[in-house]
Amino acid sequence: MGVRLTWTTPLSAVLSTEISSFRERLRAVQPELAEDGIVLPVLPGPHDSRLAILMVRPGGDDCRWSLFLADTPEDDDDEAGEEGDDEGNRISLNSAAEVAGGREQVAAFATRHWPKPPTVVHSIHFHLSSGQWRCRTLPTTVQAESEDGPVLSIGTDATVDEISYRFTNGANGVSRVSISCREDPTEYLVDISARGLLRIGDTRWIPFADEVRDLIVNSLFEGNSHG
Repeated sequence: MGVRLTWTTPLSAVLSTEISSFRERLRAVQPELAEDGIVLPVLPGPHDSRLAILMVRPGGDDCRWSLFLADTPEDDDDEAGEEGDDEGNRISLNSAAEVAGGREQVAAFATRHWPKPPTVVHSIHFHLSSGQWRCRTLPTTVQAESEDGPVLSIGTDATVDEISYRFTNGANGVSRVSISCREDPTEYLVDISARGLLRIGDTRWIPFADEVRDLIVNSLFEGNSHG
C-alpha cells in the first residue's frame, strides 16, 4: 500500500540547523538528495515492509514536508542485465539511509518540529487480486434502462470497469474513492483521499492509512470464494 502526505511547519532556527547538518552528510554519499532541501530514505523494517522517503524543503519562513511510503518491488531474474546499476543504486540508498538514521530517528525528527500533529489529506493507493477479492460494485454490464444506457449507442456490450465516489462527510475523513479493474494482471486498483490527523505509529508508519484501507476493503469488497 502506498501513501503520500504533505504538511507545512514554521522554519525555526533549530530546524534550519538540523536540515543543514543532514544536507552536509547527504552530499558526501548521494549529492542529489541534498540539492533542494533534503531527502531521507528509510529502508523496510520487520513491521513495515515499505520504503519510506521523507522530503524536507525549506522556503521563506516555512518548511514543506512530504512523506512517501511505497511497496518495494520484487526482484526480477529476467532483468539481471541491469544488476550492476541496481547494485550501485542499492549501495547509494543504503548510505543515504545510514545518514537518515533509521525509522525512529526520522519519525522523531519530523514530529518534534510540528507545534501539534497536523490534519492532512492522506493519499492512499493499493491493489487487490481479483482472484482473491470481488468488488461489490464493479464491473457491471450497462443496461439500457440504467443511467449509463446512452453509451449503448456506441456498442451493445458496454461494461463499467472504473468508478469514482466523492463524499462530503465520509467515514474516517474519506472524501474520494476510485476503483478500476485491470485485466493484465487481473486486479483492482484503489485510490483513496482521506483527511485525518497525522500520526506516526510505533511499528507501522501511518496507522490511519491502514484503518482507511480496511474500511474501504470491508465496505466495497468481499473475499472471492473461487480464488
